Amino acid sequence: MSELDLIAFLKRAIDFGQHQFLATAIKDRLSISLGETSFDFAESEYSLKPCIEHCLSSSDSNRYLDSKIKIYADYSGWYLQDEFMQRYILDDIENNTRIKLEAIGIRVIYSPKRQAWDIFDTFNFFGIRLLPNKSCIEPWEPTSPLAYFCKWVAEIDNKTIIHAGSLSINGVGALIIGNGGAGKSGTIIGSMKHGFKSSGDDYTLLSKKSNTYRAYAVYRTVKQDVSGLQRLNIPISSKLNWQNKAVFRPEKVFSNCIVDSVPIHMLIMPSLGGTETTFHPINPVTVFKTLTISTLKQLCGGYAPMFVACAQLIHDVPCYGLTLSPDASEVSLKLKNFIEDFKC
Repeated sequence: MSELDLIAFLKRAIDFGQHQFLATAIKDRLSISLGETSFDFAESEYSLKPCIEHCLSSSDSNRYLDSKIKIYADYSGWYLQDEFMQRYILDDIENNTRIKLEAIGIRVIYSPKRQAWDIFDTFNFFGIRLLPNKSCIEPWEPTSPLAYFCKWVAEIDNKTIIHAGSLSINGVGALIIGNGGAGKSGTIIGSMKHGFKSSGDDYTLLSKKSNTYRAYAVYRTVKQDVSGLQRLNIPISSKLNWQNKAVFRPEKVFSNCIVDSVPIHMLIMPSLGGTETTFHPINPVTVFKTLTISTLKQLCGGYAPMFVACAQLIHDVPCYGLTLSPDASEVSLKLKNFIEDFKC
C-alpha cells in the first residue's frame, strides 16, 4: 500500500465530510460538551442521534451552537468505489503508518471486517466516519457512541480519556480503577444512590491543572448487569445492551445524575470477595498496569499521551486497594468514611 495514496484518500474523505456537514441543516446537528470543550455532530441518515442524546448529551449541551470541532458520519458507502479502495486490500493500518499520519495531524481507525473508517484531522478539527451502511456500526456503539472521536477531541485539549470511573463527596474525590467485573460500576452506582457525586462509571476525561486533577464526564449514562441491579435494588431494564447490561441515566432511577466533573485526590482499585469492606495499601505499579491495559483494550490507537498522563497521575496521588463486601450500603458507608477522613 502506498502511504501517499492512503493520505490522498483520507484527505478526499475529509473534504467530502466537510462539504456534507455544511450541507446539513442546523436543526439536524447535535452539539456535545466534552470536558471544557465541545464538538458538533451530523450524520447522513438518522441513526446515532438517539444514542448520542441518551449517552453523551448533557442538559446544557445545546449552549454550544457552533463549535470549531465538527464530526460527520456518512452511511452511503461511496468510498468503496474510490480508486484507493479498489486498488488495495487492507488488513489494517500498520503502526509505522499511524505514526507518520499522526505527524501530519491525522488519526485513523480502520476495520477491515466492516470496511469502516473513523478519521480525524487534528489540524482542521474535523472528523469523518465512513460506513457501507448504517447497520454496520459496532455492537458497542449505541451505548458508547463516538468513543474514538471523543478520545481524539480530548487530546486536542491536551487531555486524555481513560477507562476509569469517579466518586466524590464533600469536595474530596477518587478515581475508581478496575478491569471489567472487578466491581467498579457497582461501587460507583451504589455510592451515587447514597449521595456521592460521579462524573461517570466507565470512561473518564482526565485533566490536570496546577498539580490539581479533575475527572470530567464523557458519557452521562451508567452500565450494570442484572445481578448488579438486583444487588443495588434498581429496577431491571427490559432492554439490555450487547453485554446484557442495562445502560441508563442515573437521574431516571434515583436523584443523582452524572455531574460535569469531580476532583481527584486518590486512586482506588476495588476487588470482589470480601465479607466486609476494607481498604489496604496497593502497589502503584499494579494500578498503572491495570489502568493502562484496560484503557488500551477499550480505546486502541495512539497510546503515548495516555501512558504519560497515567504515570504522572499515579506518581502524584496515593493508591489504595478496596475489597468489596456484598452489601452495597456498607460499601458506600465505608467509602464515605474513608474519603472524608482523607487529608488533601
